[in-house]
Amino acid sequence: MPKDGTVGFSDNTPYKHDHFDKLVQAHMRIVRGIIHRHTWAFSSYVYLDLNAGSGHYYDEDGHLMLGSPIRAALLSLAQSLPMLACLCEQSYESVGQLIEAFHAHQITSVPREIDEPDRLLTSHHDIWIFEDQYSIGIPWFIEQRLKPLAVVQGTTLNKVYGLIYSDENGTLPPFALLEKCAIELPLVDQLIHVAATPIKRQIYSPKHHLNQRLDEMLATIPKKYWFVRLPYGQHQWTFLLGTNWDAFPEFTRQHFYRTDSPEGQSILRRLSYNRKDYDGQGDLFSA
Repeated sequence: MPKDGTVGFSDNTPYKHDHFDKLVQAHMRIVRGIIHRHTWAFSSYVYLDLNAGSGHYYDEDGHLMLGSPIRAALLSLAQSLPMLACLCEQSYESVGQLIEAFHAHQITSVPREIDEPDRLLTSHHDIWIFEDQYSIGIPWFIEQRLKPLAVVQGTTLNKVYGLIYSDENGTLPPFALLEKCAIELPLVDQLIHVAATPIKRQIYSPKHHLNQRLDEMLATIPKKYWFVRLPYGQHQWTFLLGTNWDAFPEFTRQHFYRTDSPEGQSILRRLSYNRKDYDGQGDLFSA
């Protein structure tokens, strides 16, 4: 997969963006309805992006591609939905480009205190950008920003709705962090974009110490329901969506299935096991 800075793109990328937009747009519509109907709910859609990237970039054909933070911000604006966001990106260069990308969409920076993250503010957006690892940025944001705001509104973290998005560009998602977030923010759903083939290869590689399959790692995140999308391409790119809402729409037109359905179970087994291993024939080093 070619990379531009910390951004990767392949023939999977347009497919990923299309499904991200459809999922997030529907998710925001649901949360907007909850916020409007219930005064006890936190008043903003909370969006946590673990791999923010540069905000926009050009693909191999010279087409402008918007990254997930910009896409989420524009989707929330289209629905007049207030969004409180935490975006994590380790690359100094990418953070600068991300801020410029927001400025291009009239989402502008505000002065900040020393040692505080960059902040962008509009009537609909309150966006915090961390030039740091998500293992540092996300806990800081929850403790120092989200929790105090919930207290001011007379609510708690248990009444916060939104989405946490992980897109590791082919490496292992941070399951330990996602587990903690699921405990602290039970109504914030989780969307994971992941390539299953590299994970399967790591299990039997002498250079790695991965001893859990994808389905086993997914089970460590305390979400009652999971949806899985049919994999795409040789790397078996897929989306995994975790929620505690039993009536969450299934997006079958995009080939998402609950993992407790026969279709979803079949897909998750395919993502977690190689064919030889699943059939009990030899090892699973080859995809």
